[in-house]
Amino acid sequence: MPQQYQVALIGNKTIRRPFMVQLKLIEVINSLIAVHPNITFFVGVGSGFGEMAAAVCGSVSKKHGKKNYPVRMILPGIPKKIAEHPKLKEDFYKDCYVPLEAMQVHPMMAVHKRNQWMVDNCRLLIGYAENDSAFAATAFRRAKEKNLPVINLYTLMYGQNMQTRKQYQIQQSESAGKEYNSF
Repeated sequence: MPQQYQVALIGNKTIRRPFMVQLKLIEVINSLIAVHPNITFFVGVGSGFGEMAAAVCGSVSKKHGKKNYPVRMILPGIPKKIAEHPKLKEDFYKDCYVPLEAMQVHPMMAVHKRNQWMVDNCRLLIGYAENDSAFAATAFRRAKEKNLPVINLYTLMYGQNMQTRKQYQIQQSESAGKEYNSF
């Protein structure tokens, strides 16, 4: 059996034009499937992009075969509802994984540790990060330091690199003013 190609999907909580991002993500994943017959998708659940990526990868897995394209939800911790119910816990862990590193830190750092684990265990990072201050951007920097290929859907769609935090704040305040003035 051919070796699995691991792809991590990490992104921001909020997404500008989510439908367009979803279409771009489908396009990128379909191009990967054309090259790699076996891909394991590591999806960082808990953000807007993570939920979108989980849905897209789940559809791909269903269409092309769960054996060849499994989707693993990588969580920063165990949700309380799951931990309290043994039956839910059993079903939950079939497709989910919580890295030990994420469970050994304060909950505020768990997402960061989860993202580190995803980058350390993948061969390609696909994500969505608009500015350089989010957890997703930190994961992108880590992947680049490890010489892993990185696909930022934001860059693909808008033709520009991630903004600095200051540039992003200025743009957000300017667009908020325009929206307010348009009433």
